[in-house]
Parts: sequence; C-alpha cells; structure tokens
Amino acid sequence: METCLYVDGINLYQSLLKGTPYKWLDVLALFEHQVLRTVTPDAKVVCLKYFTAPVLASYSRHGKEADLAQSTYLRALRTSGAGRVEIIEGFHLFEQTATPRWIEGVPPHRDHMVQVWRLKEKQTAVQMAMHLYRDAVRGRYAQQVICSGDADLEPCLAFLRADAPSIRLGLVTPLRLESQQASMANTRLAPYANWVRQSISRDELAAAQFADPILGGKNPLNKPAHW
Repeated sequence: METCLYVDGINLYQSLLKGTPYKWLDVLALFEHQVLRTVTPDAKVVCLKYFTAPVLASYSRHGKEADLAQSTYLRALRTSGAGRVEIIEGFHLFEQTATPRWIEGVPPHRDHMVQVWRLKEKQTAVQMAMHLYRDAVRGRYAQQVICSGDADLEPCLAFLRADAPSIRLGLVTPLRLESQQASMANTRLAPYANWVRQSISRDELAAAQFADPILGGKNPLNKPAHW
C-alpha cells in the first residue's frame, strides 16, 4: 500500500525528542521498521513530508550551533531518503503582546498586564494541512499517515474524510510510551483516522538512529555535539 508520511517536526521534537539522546532520528527508519510494522505492515513508504521552521539562533540556548545542528539534521533526512524526503518550512517571528504578570498567590488579572515578546511559529500547520488535503483529493497515495498532535489539523481532516473517503488515514501521536499525558489533540483528530498509534517507545527511537557519521556524500554528516 503506497503510503506518504506527514511529520510535524516541531511537534515531534517538543513532545517526544526534547531532553532525550535520540534527536539524531532517522524518521523514515522509525516508521518503516518500527511504527508501521505494528499497525499497517503492508505499507510501502514512498514519500516523507517533513514540516518544520528554521530555528532562531538569537533565541536559542545554543546560538548559532542550534542553526547548524538543524541544517545538518535536515541534510541527514534528505540523504537517508534517497529522493523520498521533502522538507517544507514555515518560519518563526516575534510579536509584541501583553500578558498578565505572575504574582505569587494572585490569579491572572488584566490590571497586572505587562508587555512581552512572544515567539510564534507561522505557516507550519497550514502547510501540513494543505499538503494533506491536496494529496488526498488528487488520490496520490492509498494511505496518508500523520505524525502530529496538533488539534489545528481537525478541520483539514474533516474535509479530507468527506471529500476523499477512500483514503486510508493513519494517526501517530508523538508521545512517549511512558507518558500519562491525556492528549486532547488525539481526541479531536482520532475520529477521522482509520487507525491510531498513541505513543512511540524509547526502544523504537533508539533503534532508529542515524549512523554517526553518515557517509556517502562529499562530506560526512556528524551528529551535533550538544545532541
């Protein structure tokens, strides 16, 4: 069954990879050899669409090293994919906004507002929704597998299910196996899926790490030192 993966890279990192030693993750290997084997073993992954946004070095704890790490990782994904991987990028921006100041023992109140900078991710979810819907109505793949817990995708999945009912839709929530977190997003997205996988284990992440270094191109790709 020809399958395309739609991976919310930001959600995957924040919910599953942050704070772990498994950031050097071969996403194709994770799904082909671990995740999909347990729920849809007849899947043949023909494409991976990876949605992300460039890090802001000025806002990152690791500065320019964070930007270099992300660039190296995206190159690793493309190299491993042998033409099957597409990287679709949104962007981040700062917006000035007002929010209640924290005061111990005092609930939030409009009389305590302060001006702050808010970092916002733009277009990533929209890009993912548009690719999902467009591929579905064009009938490009027999199965589309989403890796995200973003409830903003719900309207897209509702339209997709109504307009392309023959598409087999899978949902993988990027949560740790040991997590007790109740996923509201999963509750909202799951009704539109033919199957749902609610977590990914540490063993599965460990089994799907890139080689270090990755050889084969002009220059080897090394796992970032702070990963």
